[in-house]
Formats: sequence, C-alpha cells, structure tokens
Amino acid sequence: MRFVGLVSWSAFATCSLLSVASLADPPATANAVQVGLGFRYGHELEEGDFNPWGTGLGLSGGYTLTNGVYAGGNFDYFFGETIEAPDGELSGNIWQLAAEGGYDIGLGDSFVIRPKAGLGIASLNSEFCLDGYGCSDDSETDFLFAPGTTFLLFTSSVSLSLDLRYDIIFSDPEALNALLFSFGIGF
Repeated sequence: MRFVGLVSWSAFATCSLLSVASLADPPATANAVQVGLGFRYGHELEEGDFNPWGTGLGLSGGYTLTNGVYAGGNFDYFFGETIEAPDGELSGNIWQLAAEGGYDIGLGDSFVIRPKAGLGIASLNSEFCLDGYGCSDDSETDFLFAPGTTFLLFTSSVSLSLDLRYDIIFSDPEALNALLFSFGIGF
C-alpha cells in the first residue's frame, strides 16, 4: 500500500513540476554531460536495529538534452554496519547500480531541480558469525526502484548536489525500503 501511495505522490509531484517547467528558464544542464561523486547515507525504514545501508560513496553520470530530459545512471556502495550479539555478530552492506531518467527544471542561471526515477539492481551482502560455530555468509541480488529528486547548484567551476531517493529493493520475502541522502560534487 505504501508503494501505491508513493507512486501516486511521485506522479502528482512530477506533473506539477512539469507544468512549472514550462514557465522556467532552460536548465543550466541543457545539452551537457554531468559527472559527479559524493557521500551517501541510507536510513532503513524497516523495524529493527540492523541497517545494511549506513554511510557510503557513489558515482553518477548522465546527459541532459536541450529540452531538459535527463538520462544517466549511478553506482552506490554502502558500508552497512555490524551488530554485536551475546553469542555472535551480524554484518552486512549493500551496493546498487541503476539507470535513471528525469527532467531538469532550471531556476535561474545556476540552480536545477531534477525529479527522477531509477531502475536497476541492488546486492545485499551479509555475514553471520556464531561463537564456536564459525561464520556463514550470503549474497542476494534483486530488482531496485528508486524515485527521487536531485537539487543542483552550479558555481563557476563545479556543481554541488543534494540527492534524495526512496529506495525499494524487491527481495524475498518482503521488500527492503530506505531513504537515501547524497551530497556530491560534479564536473
């Protein structure tokens, strides 16, 4: 049910932004390649103490057409976390690779808002160690859907970005959900 609400909200927000875009300036990204790297943080939305996202690093790149349509992709690696238990420990992390599509809305000469959606894969890697019995590790790769928005500020030499995404990883038996926050610098 949360997914249907998110898709409905995303569709409404996108339509609203596209109607405003017809009044806005051409984006500063028009007809340009963008490459960026940055710091990532993922906050798991499921109940429990274990967050396989946590802090991470990422790389993104893409191209914006003259009409503002953006096509690109990103790779994110999250370091995850380790939880100590009385008789063992659990550790895990996530990496993800996604293609993204969006629409750049220019607000003045140096600010761009990009509503977008990403499709790709995410891999959850985990290891459980039980004292006296050794360790067991597991890796699972699943489909990823990540709607979000990027805010870009262009200076004379670089661009600064803030990216907010809602990550949905369709794993068995239930989907994993997280909010991702990214801060980056681009060229």
